[in-house]
Amino acid sequence: PQSAAVRRDVVVFAETQRNDMHSRTWANAGHNTEVPAQARTKPMPVVGYDGDEIVEFYDRRPLQVGWRLNSLGFPLLGWYLRLLLDRAIGIEQ
Repeated sequence: PQSAAVRRDVVVFAETQRNDMHSRTWANAGHNTEVPAQARTKPMPVVGYDGDEIVEFYDRRPLQVGWRLNSLGFPLLGWYLRLLLDRAIGIEQ
């Protein structure tokens, strides 16, 4: 059996490589500090914000946009109406 330090599919983060107290505490508590090789990725490049492309993207998906607005809007409206009703009948926490 290979040790975790020499396995190719994981990266072992040694305590000496960690600078913050939380990480050292986490490692000392016996938690697994190995990260699978598949989780190691390069950060995405910052290419900017293209508002016209975003508008075009969502203009082609009106049903998805409507579904998302309803799935967020109706629960929020229900919460707000219950809040108003609680105030009207004098229930406050």
